[in-house]
Amino acid sequence: MEAAKDQGAPGRREGKREHILMSALRVFGQRGFHQATIEEVAKEAGVGKGTIYLYVPSKEALLREAIRFTASEHFRQARSIAAGEGEPLEKLSRILELETAFFLSNREVARAFLHDQTGIGYSVEIRETLTDMYRQRKALLVELIQEAQGLGQLDSSIAAERLALGLAGMNDALLLDALIEERQADPHELAAFCTTLFLRGAQPRPTG
Repeated sequence: MEAAKDQGAPGRREGKREHILMSALRVFGQRGFHQATIEEVAKEAGVGKGTIYLYVPSKEALLREAIRFTASEHFRQARSIAAGEGEPLEKLSRILELETAFFLSNREVARAFLHDQTGIGYSVEIRETLTDMYRQRKALLVELIQEAQGLGQLDSSIAAERLALGLAGMNDALLLDALIEERQADPHELAAFCTTLFLRGAQPRPTG
């Protein structure tokens, strides 16, 4: 009966799916993927265990779909920032702020990503999903850094990929510290600090 009602209301069904996926990430963040159970996810989502299986066939598929959903929403917003108005360095800072704000507002979800980001111990499908997410993020940062280099705002003698990795690494370290120490942090301040401090060292050197 519940499945039939969902099929008759695509918007409601999609909303329930999103709710289940985010509930799963919270549980995985609290308990760890291998320790968490479908029953715990169902309880967190406020649905029956059987409802979970209307959307995914297994716990691993649930993790994979939750990662894909979260990543697709993030990259949709990040690409909108990249394609919008503003200087490339400003866009970089706004994208880092977007990431930081999401994870600081969803700390259990952040823990799930931090625990499982390498994909070690998971299926090929999950490792591929995590690898794709990593590469999409890197490519977006590289694109904006190359744009800034083309405008003379960053030193073009430094490989854009190395700058992207350094910037992402610094941002991730600041975020990880806020999560582990359970401290409050301002996403805008963190992103601005990270962008300013790191990229200041990548500005073109005076000649002459």
